[in-house]
Amino acid sequence: MRLEKKDWISPRTNYQEFTPQEFIAGCYHVRCKTDAENGYYNYLYLDSNHNQRLDTEDERVYIGTFKGCNIVHTGVQSDTDLVLNGFVSTGAYTTMVYVWKQHTTQYGDWHVCYDPTSAEYIAERPNAS
Repeated sequence: MRLEKKDWISPRTNYQEFTPQEFIAGCYHVRCKTDAENGYYNYLYLDSNHNQRLDTEDERVYIGTFKGCNIVHTGVQSDTDLVLNGFVSTGAYTTMVYVWKQHTTQYGDWHVCYDPTSAEYIAERPNAS
């Protein structure tokens, strides 16, 4: 058996610096309603150019008769406060809404909130997720 002599090395400590992610999404609970009366509409648009006016540059994402499902959806994520970002339209009447896409098998993927600043439509404020 051959013994080898090893040099003594002082104990070392390695540090890892925690770097938080810049993206923190708010997780909202939002009631899906087209307007105060939850009326029927025919078109759903995204405000693609962010000018708060329905025009030819806005993307139509749904066509057909619909209204909000009037259910509070949990887990609606947004990296900013909920703001009006789309439109519902009958063809003759148009109003701005908050639009989000969330897969639910029973109620479809597109949902709208008439007033994302109202406690009537926002069941809870966001938590970090």
